[in-house]
Amino acid sequence: MRYEIAATEALGVTRAEVHDLPDGGFADHEATGTTLVLEALRRWKPARVVAFPPNGMNGHPDHRAAHRIALAALDRYAAGPDVLLVTSTTPYTEPARPGFLDPGQVEATRLPATLRMPMGDALEVKLRAMGHYETQARSVAKILRCYPETLLTEAFHRASG
Repeated sequence: MRYEIAATEALGVTRAEVHDLPDGGFADHEATGTTLVLEALRRWKPARVVAFPPNGMNGHPDHRAAHRIALAALDRYAAGPDVLLVTSTTPYTEPARPGFLDPGQVEATRLPATLRMPMGDALEVKLRAMGHYETQARSVAKILRCYPETLLTEAFHRASG
């Protein structure tokens, strides 16, 4: 079973779509990604959409492309769901990485948190879902070490709604 499906099942998600856009190459497939997301929006008619912020949270090129894809699809979508962009309440202080946005730019473009959601009893479910992303084990460990508050409270910037 793909880790994405296993994680969604751990979260109790009953319907999910996983598309095979190339890891590390989202920016080269934004038109396709936008079409896929727009079709999903029309099919599912969500009340809320959660997406990456413009800086991708950590400057990752795929995260930034995913933000552009989501917003382009939402711009073409007739309905107006509540749009939340994931953000952090902690300054970004990671070192520079090749291909990523400069750390100073990541921090300068960090969106303010306008909504905080305490995890409460959902923390165990969140950790189980995160545990399915074995390929991201180092990233999860970094979150635990550098941004432990994100485990207890999710922070978002409300873009619309």
